Amino acid sequence: MPEARRATSVVVHRELLYRTVPGFRPLALDLHVPEGVTDPPLVVYVHGGAFREGHRAWLPPVLADADIFDWLPRQGFAVASVDYRLSGEALWPACVDDVLAALHWLRDSVAGFGVDPTRVAVWGESAGGYLAVMAGLVTADLARPDSPGPLASPPARGRGGPDGEAETAPAAPVRGIVDWYGPTDFATMAAQGAPWTDEPDSPESQLLGAPVQSVPELARRASPCTWVTAASPPLLVMHGTADQLVPFGQARQLARAYSDAGAHVELIAVPGGTHVFDGTPAEQVTEPVLSFLRSVLG
Repeated sequence: MPEARRATSVVVHRELLYRTVPGFRPLALDLHVPEGVTDPPLVVYVHGGAFREGHRAWLPPVLADADIFDWLPRQGFAVASVDYRLSGEALWPACVDDVLAALHWLRDSVAGFGVDPTRVAVWGESAGGYLAVMAGLVTADLARPDSPGPLASPPARGRGGPDGEAETAPAAPVRGIVDWYGPTDFATMAAQGAPWTDEPDSPESQLLGAPVQSVPELARRASPCTWVTAASPPLLVMHGTADQLVPFGQARQLARAYSDAGAHVELIAVPGGTHVFDGTPAEQVTEPVLSFLRSVLG
C-alpha cells in the first residue's frame, strides 16, 4: 500500500462528550486529527485495565513509547480514544454499549472535524482488545446507543446456511479490528492456563456479575468468539506467547473462529511476549498494526 500523506502537526479535541446515561458519569472521548490531511480515516482506540480501571489517556508502556496519539496522526490517521463504564460502575454489556455508542457518535460527528466517517477501524489492548473485537463483531443495529437488545442473541456462526450461501447480516460498524491480547472466550480461559478466571473476584467474573462458570449462557453471549460470522470485519490479533494473564490460546481460539467462519484474520504471535508486551520493542508490534490499518482503511 502507498503511504498516506503525513501530517506536520496534530490538533487535539479533548473532552468531547459522546454519551450520557442517567445515573452514571458522562462519557467522553479525545479526538486527535492530523493537519494537512484531507478526510483522514479514523482509528478508535480502547484502553485496557481488566475492565476495572483505566482512562482514555492511558497507554501501556510499549504504546506510550510509540506515543500513538501523535504517531498515528502523523501517519495520516485520526485517532479517537474513548472512555467507557468500568465493571465497578455497571455490568456487561454496559461497556460494550458504550464503545458502540462512541462509534455511533463518531460516525455522526467526525465529518465536522474533517475526518472521514466511512473509514473506521477499532484498536484495543487487553480489556480494550476485548471491547474492540466485540464492537467490531456486533451488527449495525447494535451500533445504535438506544438499541442494546441484540446482545442477548448472537448471530449464527459458520460460513452460511444450509444452501451454502453466505449468511446475510447488517453491515459491520467498522472496516477493521486490531486486538492486542484481549480475552475472547471467558469459559475457556481457566483450562488454557488462567484458573483464576473462574474465581468470583476475577476481572471476567466481576464484569459478568457472577463467577464465570456459574453463568455459562451469559459467558457465552459475552464472548467474542460467539459473535464471529462470515461478514465479520478483517481482524489482526497480536498476542504474546508468554502472556501470564490472558493465555495465548485465547488468540488462537478467536483466529480459529474467524477461519472457520470464512472471515479474514491475521494472527501474529509475539515470541516470549508477556501481557502488555513488556520489554518488546515498540517497532516490532506497532509496524504490523500500521500495515494492517493501511490495508483496511487506505
